[in-house]
Amino acid sequence: MPHTNIVWVPTYACLILFILSANNAYSAEASDILEQEVINESTGIAGWIIKDDTFFLELNQRAPQPMRGFFEGRGFNSKIADQLARHCTFQVHIRNIAETSSNNEIISDMADWRVIHNNQSQPPILKQEWLSRWQSASEEISTAARIAFRWATFPSPQAFSAGDFNWGLATFGPAPGEPFDLEIHWTLNGNKQHYRINNMSCPIDPAVE
Repeated sequence: MPHTNIVWVPTYACLILFILSANNAYSAEASDILEQEVINESTGIAGWIIKDDTFFLELNQRAPQPMRGFFEGRGFNSKIADQLARHCTFQVHIRNIAETSSNNEIISDMADWRVIHNNQSQPPILKQEWLSRWQSASEEISTAARIAFRWATFPSPQAFSAGDFNWGLATFGPAPGEPFDLEIHWTLNGNKQHYRINNMSCPIDPAVE
């Protein structure tokens, strides 16, 4: 799998909350998982990290207003950009941090993840679903905008050998400001693993306050 050579690294001062959770169920083969919540003290923007000996996942909030500008800047009209921004969006970064490549292949398919909101469970809104919605929509979306969307969003499913990584945007469904839990699923050498992050959210959307 080709590697990307760009990694988003927060440079701001932050408060890191370390949580070693024994209550999150996962496969017996998995090592203990460390959960971190990272908060930008200046803006209040939050991120979450989970990791064990092989699997590293970083999820960073994206505020609605900048997301509108991001999509409009890539050729989407204001209506479509607003539709996207009204769904909680995160930047996703997955990395295989195993020290050796032997017996350490990770496969992540976001179609298996679950967003739990208002006692209902559903998968994230993947890029394939957005593209399918737009195919039957009356709004005209340029080829350039569709290509930009494909490049900007996280590719799934995807296999990661030791050292492999990738990142991109993902839409988790609830409106910004709405709390939800996220169940993350992946496999390590074919063995199913999962972990649940509780009480996540995106920043409140000032356009709908």
